[in-house]
Amino acid sequence: MELGLAGQYTFPAAAVARRAAAAQEAGWASLWWPDSQMGYHPAPPGAQGSPHETYDWAPLVGAAAGMTSRARLGVAVTDPFRRHPALLAQTAQTLQDLSGGRFVLGIGLGAGNNLAPIGLRGSARVAVLEEAIDIMRLLWSSTDPVSFDGATWQLDGAVLGVDSAPYGAPAVWIGGAGPRSLSLTGRKADGWLPVMMPPEVYASRLAAIRGHAAEQSRDPREITAGCLFLTIAAASAAQCRRLLDTPWTRALALFQPAVFFEQYGYRHPLGAGGAGVRDYVATQGSVADYLELVSEIPLDLVERLVLWGDAARLAAELRGYAAAGVEHAVIFNVTGMGEPAPGVVRSSYQELAAVRDELSRD
Repeated sequence: MELGLAGQYTFPAAAVARRAAAAQEAGWASLWWPDSQMGYHPAPPGAQGSPHETYDWAPLVGAAAGMTSRARLGVAVTDPFRRHPALLAQTAQTLQDLSGGRFVLGIGLGAGNNLAPIGLRGSARVAVLEEAIDIMRLLWSSTDPVSFDGATWQLDGAVLGVDSAPYGAPAVWIGGAGPRSLSLTGRKADGWLPVMMPPEVYASRLAAIRGHAAEQSRDPREITAGCLFLTIAAASAAQCRRLLDTPWTRALALFQPAVFFEQYGYRHPLGAGGAGVRDYVATQGSVADYLELVSEIPLDLVERLVLWGDAARLAAELRGYAAAGVEHAVIFNVTGMGEPAPGVVRSSYQELAAVRDELSRD
Protein backbone atom coordinates (compact mmCIF):
# COMPACT_ATOMS: atom_id res chain seq x y z
CA MET A 1 0.00 0.00 0.00
CA GLU A 2 1.36 3.40 -1.01
CA LEU A 3 1.07 6.32 1.40
CA GLY A 4 0.31 9.88 0.38
CA LEU A 5 0.06 13.07 2.40
CA ALA A 6 -2.55 15.81 2.00
CA GLY A 7 -2.86 19.36 3.20
CA GLN A 8 0.64 20.00 4.53
CA TYR A 9 1.85 22.12 1.64
CA THR A 10 -0.83 24.79 1.29
CA PHE A 11 0.57 27.64 3.44
CA PRO A 12 2.41 29.84 2.96
CA ALA A 13 2.30 29.74 -0.82
CA ALA A 14 5.97 30.67 -1.17
CA ALA A 15 7.00 27.54 0.76
CA VAL A 16 4.82 25.05 -1.14
CA ALA A 17 7.43 23.80 -3.60
CA ARG A 18 10.15 23.44 -0.95
CA ARG A 19 7.85 21.53 1.41
CA ALA A 20 6.63 19.28 -1.38
CA ALA A 21 10.20 18.42 -2.34
CA ALA A 22 11.02 17.61 1.28
CA ALA A 23 7.96 15.36 1.61
CA GLN A 24 8.90 13.46 -1.54
CA GLU A 25 12.43 12.92 -0.27
CA ALA A 26 11.02 11.72 3.05
CA GLY A 27 9.26 8.91 1.21
CA TRP A 28 5.65 10.00 0.68
CA ALA A 29 4.37 8.48 -2.56
CA SER A 30 1.85 11.23 -3.34
CA LEU A 31 1.10 14.81 -2.33
CA TRP A 32 -2.43 16.23 -2.40
CA TRP A 33 -4.02 19.66 -2.18
CA PRO A 34 -7.60 20.38 -1.09
CA ASP A 35 -9.80 22.56 -3.29
CA SER A 36 -11.58 25.13 -1.14
CA GLN A 37 -12.94 28.51 -2.13
CA MET A 38 -13.11 29.25 1.58
CA GLY A 39 -12.71 27.39 4.85
CA TYR A 40 -15.31 25.01 6.22
CA HIS A 41 -15.18 26.48 9.72
CA PRO A 42 -15.80 29.93 11.21
CA ALA A 43 -12.96 31.54 13.13
CA PRO A 44 -12.73 30.25 16.70
CA PRO A 45 -12.65 32.92 19.42
CA GLY A 46 -9.20 34.45 19.74
CA ALA A 47 -7.89 32.85 16.55
CA GLN A 48 -5.08 34.57 14.71
CA GLY A 49 -5.65 35.12 11.00
CA SER A 50 -8.56 33.98 8.88
CA PRO A 51 -9.77 30.37 8.68
CA HIS A 52 -10.64 31.13 5.05
CA GLU A 53 -7.08 31.71 3.88
CA THR A 54 -7.01 29.40 0.88
CA TYR A 55 -5.05 29.38 -2.35
CA ASP A 56 -5.92 27.98 -5.75
CA TRP A 57 -4.70 24.40 -5.85
CA ALA A 58 -3.64 24.47 -9.50
CA PRO A 59 -0.72 26.95 -9.22
CA LEU A 60 0.41 25.20 -6.04
CA VAL A 61 0.53 21.85 -7.84
CA GLY A 62 2.37 23.52 -10.70
CA ALA A 63 4.96 24.95 -8.33
CA ALA A 64 5.42 21.55 -6.68
CA ALA A 65 5.77 19.85 -10.06
CA GLY A 66 8.95 21.77 -10.75
CA MET A 67 10.53 20.70 -7.45
CA THR A 68 9.53 17.01 -7.43
CA SER A 69 10.18 14.12 -9.78
CA ARG A 70 8.60 10.96 -8.38
CA ALA A 71 5.59 11.64 -6.16
CA ARG A 72 2.13 11.79 -7.66
CA LEU A 73 0.56 15.23 -7.34
CA GLY A 74 -3.20 15.52 -6.98
CA VAL A 75 -6.22 17.59 -6.00
CA ALA A 76 -8.60 16.03 -3.47
CA VAL A 77 -11.11 16.93 -4.73
CA THR A 78 -12.33 19.57 -7.17
CA ASP A 79 -15.68 19.96 -8.95
CA PRO A 80 -16.81 20.81 -12.51
CA PHE A 81 -18.83 23.90 -11.55
CA ARG A 82 -16.28 26.59 -10.67
CA ARG A 83 -14.20 25.56 -13.68
CA HIS A 84 -16.17 24.58 -16.77
CA PRO A 85 -15.19 20.99 -17.71
CA ALA A 86 -13.35 22.30 -20.79
CA LEU A 87 -11.26 24.68 -18.65
CA LEU A 88 -10.74 21.99 -16.03
CA ALA A 89 -9.50 19.69 -18.81
CA GLN A 90 -7.00 22.37 -19.85
CA THR A 91 -5.80 22.94 -16.28
CA ALA A 92 -5.42 19.21 -15.64
CA GLN A 93 -3.55 18.56 -18.89
CA THR A 94 -1.22 21.49 -18.21
CA LEU A 95 -0.37 20.05 -14.78
CA GLN A 96 0.03 16.59 -16.30
CA ASP A 97 2.67 17.97 -18.67
CA LEU A 98 4.40 20.11 -16.01
CA SER A 99 4.70 17.08 -13.73
CA GLY A 100 5.81 14.66 -16.43
CA GLY A 101 2.66 12.56 -16.19
CA ARG A 102 2.20 12.50 -12.39
CA PHE A 103 -0.99 14.52 -11.95
CA VAL A 104 -4.20 13.04 -10.54
CA LEU A 105 -7.50 14.90 -10.97
CA GLY A 106 -9.65 14.06 -7.98
CA ILE A 107 -13.21 15.15 -8.69
CA GLY A 108 -16.64 15.09 -7.06
CA LEU A 109 -19.94 16.94 -6.92
CA GLY A 110 -18.79 20.04 -5.06
CA ALA A 111 -19.44 21.64 -1.70
CA GLY A 112 -21.83 24.37 -0.65
CA ASN A 113 -19.14 26.54 0.91
CA ASN A 114 -17.31 26.58 -2.43
CA LEU A 115 -20.35 27.36 -4.56
CA ALA A 116 -23.18 29.17 -2.75
CA PRO A 117 -21.26 32.24 -1.49
CA ILE A 118 -20.13 33.10 -5.03
CA GLY A 119 -23.54 32.57 -6.61
CA LEU A 120 -22.98 29.14 -8.13
CA ARG A 121 -25.14 26.07 -7.81
CA GLY A 122 -23.91 22.52 -7.96
CA SER A 123 -25.84 19.34 -8.50
CA ALA A 124 -26.11 16.17 -6.47
CA ARG A 125 -26.73 14.18 -9.64
CA VAL A 126 -23.86 11.87 -10.59
CA ALA A 127 -25.04 12.16 -14.20
CA VAL A 128 -23.68 15.73 -14.18
CA LEU A 129 -20.28 14.50 -13.04
CA GLU A 130 -20.32 11.79 -15.68
CA GLU A 131 -21.04 14.37 -18.37
CA ALA A 132 -18.12 16.49 -17.16
CA ILE A 133 -15.78 13.50 -17.32
CA ASP A 134 -17.01 12.67 -20.82
CA ILE A 135 -16.26 16.23 -21.96
CA MET A 136 -12.76 16.18 -20.50
CA ARG A 137 -11.93 12.80 -22.01
CA LEU A 138 -13.26 13.96 -25.38
CA LEU A 139 -11.02 17.03 -25.32
CA TRP A 140 -8.02 15.00 -24.18
CA SER A 141 -8.54 12.53 -27.01
CA SER A 142 -8.02 14.90 -29.95
CA THR A 143 -6.38 18.13 -31.02
CA ASP A 144 -9.14 18.61 -33.59
CA PRO A 145 -12.35 20.56 -32.87
CA VAL A 146 -14.98 18.49 -31.07
CA SER A 147 -18.65 18.93 -30.28
CA PHE A 148 -20.78 17.60 -27.45
CA ASP A 149 -24.52 17.88 -26.82
CA GLY A 150 -25.20 17.17 -23.16
CA ALA A 151 -27.99 17.93 -20.75
CA THR A 152 -25.79 20.34 -18.77
CA TRP A 153 -23.00 21.41 -21.14
CA GLN A 154 -22.60 21.76 -24.88
CA LEU A 155 -19.47 22.05 -27.01
CA ASP A 156 -19.49 23.35 -30.58
CA GLY A 157 -16.16 23.06 -32.36
CA ALA A 158 -14.21 23.25 -29.09
CA VAL A 159 -10.45 22.68 -29.04
CA LEU A 160 -8.37 21.97 -25.95
CA GLY A 161 -5.16 23.27 -27.47
CA VAL A 162 -2.88 21.19 -25.24
CA ASP A 163 -1.75 17.93 -26.83
CA SER A 164 -2.02 15.03 -24.39
CA ALA A 165 0.30 12.80 -26.42
CA PRO A 166 3.61 13.35 -24.55
CA TYR A 167 2.43 12.11 -21.13
CA GLY A 168 -1.09 10.85 -21.76
CA ALA A 169 -4.30 12.19 -20.27
CA PRO A 170 -4.44 12.91 -16.52
CA ALA A 171 -5.74 10.21 -14.22
CA VAL A 172 -9.28 10.83 -12.94
CA TRP A 173 -10.15 9.62 -9.44
CA ILE A 174 -13.72 9.96 -8.17
CA GLY A 175 -14.40 10.93 -4.57
CA GLY A 176 -18.00 9.68 -4.13
CA ALA A 177 -19.13 6.52 -2.37
CA GLY A 178 -22.83 6.25 -3.23
CA PRO A 179 -24.17 3.56 -5.58
CA ARG A 180 -24.16 5.82 -8.67
CA SER A 181 -20.64 7.07 -7.89
CA LEU A 182 -19.44 3.48 -7.54
CA SER A 183 -20.94 2.67 -10.93
CA LEU A 184 -19.33 5.70 -12.57
CA THR A 185 -15.97 4.90 -10.99
CA GLY A 186 -16.07 1.36 -12.30
CA ARG A 187 -17.13 2.42 -15.78
CA LYS A 188 -15.02 5.53 -16.41
CA ALA A 189 -12.54 6.46 -13.66
CA ASP A 190 -8.89 5.61 -13.13
CA GLY A 191 -9.16 5.59 -9.36
CA TRP A 192 -11.41 5.88 -6.33
CA LEU A 193 -10.77 8.31 -3.44
CA PRO A 194 -13.57 8.23 -0.84
CA VAL A 195 -13.31 9.42 2.74
CA MET A 196 -12.56 6.66 5.25
CA MET A 197 -15.29 4.15 6.02
CA PRO A 198 -15.17 0.85 7.96
CA PRO A 199 -12.86 -1.66 6.22
CA GLU A 200 -15.64 -4.14 5.57
CA VAL A 201 -17.76 -1.43 3.95
CA TYR A 202 -14.80 -0.32 1.85
CA ALA A 203 -14.21 -3.88 0.65
CA SER A 204 -17.86 -4.28 -0.32
CA ARG A 205 -17.97 -1.02 -2.26
CA LEU A 206 -14.64 -1.73 -3.96
CA ALA A 207 -16.06 -5.08 -5.08
CA ALA A 208 -19.02 -3.20 -6.56
CA ILE A 209 -16.65 -0.89 -8.47
CA ARG A 210 -14.73 -3.83 -9.85
CA GLY A 211 -17.97 -5.50 -10.85
CA HIS A 212 -19.04 -2.42 -12.81
CA ALA A 213 -15.62 -2.34 -14.47
CA ALA A 214 -15.90 -5.98 -15.53
CA GLU A 215 -19.34 -5.32 -17.01
CA GLN A 216 -17.68 -2.75 -19.29
CA SER A 217 -14.91 -5.19 -20.21
CA ARG A 218 -12.43 -3.07 -18.26
CA ASP A 219 -9.63 -4.62 -16.25
CA PRO A 220 -10.69 -3.88 -12.63
CA ARG A 221 -7.02 -3.78 -11.62
CA GLU A 222 -6.56 -0.62 -13.70
CA ILE A 223 -8.66 1.30 -11.15
CA THR A 224 -6.51 2.44 -8.22
CA ALA A 225 -8.24 1.78 -4.90
CA GLY A 226 -7.52 4.90 -2.88
CA CYS A 227 -8.91 6.23 0.38
CA LEU A 228 -8.61 9.58 2.19
CA PHE A 229 -8.03 9.31 5.94
CA LEU A 230 -8.71 12.28 8.22
CA THR A 231 -6.05 11.55 10.82
CA ILE A 232 -5.16 12.58 14.37
CA ALA A 233 -1.74 11.37 15.49
CA ALA A 234 -0.42 11.64 19.04
CA ALA A 235 1.82 9.63 21.34
CA SER A 236 -0.98 8.39 23.64
CA ALA A 237 -4.60 7.32 23.38
CA ALA A 238 -5.55 9.82 26.09
CA GLN A 239 -4.07 12.69 24.12
CA CYS A 240 -5.80 11.53 20.94
CA ARG A 241 -9.18 11.43 22.68
CA ARG A 242 -8.60 14.91 24.07
CA LEU A 243 -7.85 16.15 20.55
CA LEU A 244 -10.93 14.40 19.19
CA ASP A 245 -13.18 15.93 21.84
CA THR A 246 -13.03 19.56 20.69
CA PRO A 247 -15.71 21.50 18.78
CA TRP A 248 -13.44 21.98 15.78
CA THR A 249 -12.63 18.27 15.48
CA ARG A 250 -16.21 17.18 16.18
CA ALA A 251 -17.27 19.48 13.35
CA LEU A 252 -15.63 17.13 10.83
CA ALA A 253 -18.72 14.96 11.21
CA LEU A 254 -20.99 17.91 10.43
CA PHE A 255 -19.89 17.73 6.80
CA GLN A 256 -20.84 14.08 6.38
CA PRO A 257 -24.22 13.17 4.82
CA ALA A 258 -27.20 12.18 6.93
CA VAL A 259 -26.72 8.52 6.04
CA PHE A 260 -23.38 8.53 7.89
CA PHE A 261 -25.19 9.45 11.11
CA GLU A 262 -28.14 7.17 10.50
CA GLN A 263 -26.06 4.02 9.98
CA TYR A 264 -24.90 4.37 13.60
CA GLY A 265 -28.32 5.30 14.96
CA TYR A 266 -27.87 9.09 15.15
CA ARG A 267 -29.60 12.08 13.58
CA HIS A 268 -27.67 14.64 11.51
CA PRO A 269 -27.70 18.09 13.19
CA LEU A 270 -28.81 19.58 9.86
CA GLY A 271 -31.81 17.25 9.72
CA ALA A 272 -32.72 13.93 8.16
CA GLY A 273 -32.16 15.30 4.69
CA GLY A 274 -28.84 16.91 5.57
CA ALA A 275 -26.31 16.54 2.79
CA GLY A 276 -23.51 17.59 5.09
CA VAL A 277 -20.83 19.48 3.22
CA ARG A 278 -23.33 20.58 0.55
CA ASP A 279 -25.64 22.17 3.14
CA TYR A 280 -23.44 24.19 5.47
CA VAL A 281 -21.63 27.46 4.68
CA ALA A 282 -19.41 28.78 7.47
CA THR A 283 -19.90 32.49 6.69
CA GLN A 284 -23.70 32.31 6.66
CA GLY A 285 -24.12 31.88 10.40
CA SER A 286 -22.50 32.87 13.69
CA VAL A 287 -19.88 30.96 15.63
CA ALA A 288 -22.54 30.38 18.30
CA ASP A 289 -24.84 28.73 15.73
CA TYR A 290 -21.96 26.57 14.54
CA LEU A 291 -21.03 25.47 18.06
CA GLU A 292 -24.65 24.60 18.80
CA LEU A 293 -24.77 22.33 15.75
CA VAL A 294 -21.46 20.74 16.66
CA SER A 295 -22.55 20.11 20.25
CA GLU A 296 -25.09 17.60 18.93
CA ILE A 297 -22.37 15.41 17.42
CA PRO A 298 -21.47 12.43 19.65
CA LEU A 299 -17.81 11.73 20.28
CA ASP A 300 -18.02 8.07 19.29
CA LEU A 301 -19.18 9.16 15.82
CA VAL A 302 -16.08 11.34 15.45
CA GLU A 303 -13.93 8.39 16.51
CA ARG A 304 -15.46 6.38 13.63
CA LEU A 305 -14.80 9.14 11.12
CA VAL A 306 -11.18 9.91 12.05
CA LEU A 307 -8.21 7.58 11.95
CA TRP A 308 -6.48 8.22 15.26
CA GLY A 309 -3.73 6.88 17.48
CA ASP A 310 0.01 6.64 17.93
CA ALA A 311 2.25 5.28 15.19
CA ALA A 312 1.71 1.64 16.18
CA ARG A 313 -2.08 1.93 16.27
CA LEU A 314 -2.25 3.86 13.01
CA ALA A 315 -0.03 1.34 11.24
CA ALA A 316 -2.21 -1.53 12.47
CA GLU A 317 -5.38 0.24 11.32
CA LEU A 318 -3.91 0.93 7.89
CA ARG A 319 -2.84 -2.71 7.51
CA GLY A 320 -6.49 -3.60 8.05
CA TYR A 321 -7.46 -1.28 5.23
CA ALA A 322 -4.78 -2.77 3.01
CA ALA A 323 -6.36 -6.16 3.64
CA ALA A 324 -9.71 -4.63 2.62
CA GLY A 325 -8.21 -3.58 -0.72
CA VAL A 326 -6.83 -0.06 -0.21
CA GLU A 327 -3.85 0.40 -2.50
CA HIS A 328 -3.19 4.10 -1.96
CA ALA A 329 -3.89 5.70 1.43
CA VAL A 330 -3.92 9.50 1.56
CA ILE A 331 -3.32 10.87 5.06
CA PHE A 332 -4.91 14.24 5.81
CA ASN A 333 -3.48 15.30 9.16
CA VAL A 334 -6.19 17.16 11.11
CA THR A 335 -4.44 17.02 14.50
CA GLY A 336 -4.12 20.81 14.45
CA MET A 337 -7.91 21.17 14.53
CA GLY A 338 -7.86 19.67 18.01
CA GLU A 339 -4.97 21.85 19.14
CA PRO A 340 -3.10 24.15 16.74
CA ALA A 341 -0.03 24.47 19.00
CA PRO A 342 3.13 24.09 16.89
CA GLY A 343 4.57 21.43 19.19
CA VAL A 344 1.44 19.27 18.95
CA VAL A 345 1.31 19.54 15.18
CA ARG A 346 5.04 18.86 14.81
CA SER A 347 4.75 15.78 17.03
CA SER A 348 1.83 14.50 14.94
CA TYR A 349 3.95 14.58 11.79
CA GLN A 350 6.69 12.68 13.62
CA GLU A 351 4.17 9.95 14.44
CA LEU A 352 3.02 9.88 10.81
CA ALA A 353 6.61 9.60 9.60
CA ALA A 354 7.01 6.57 11.87
CA VAL A 355 3.84 5.06 10.34
CA ARG A 356 5.22 5.61 6.85
CA ASP A 357 8.53 4.03 7.72
CA GLU A 358 6.88 1.08 9.44
CA LEU A 359 4.58 0.28 6.53
CA SER A 360 7.38 0.71 3.99
CA ARG A 361 8.99 -2.38 5.55
CA ASP A 362 5.92 -4.58 4.92
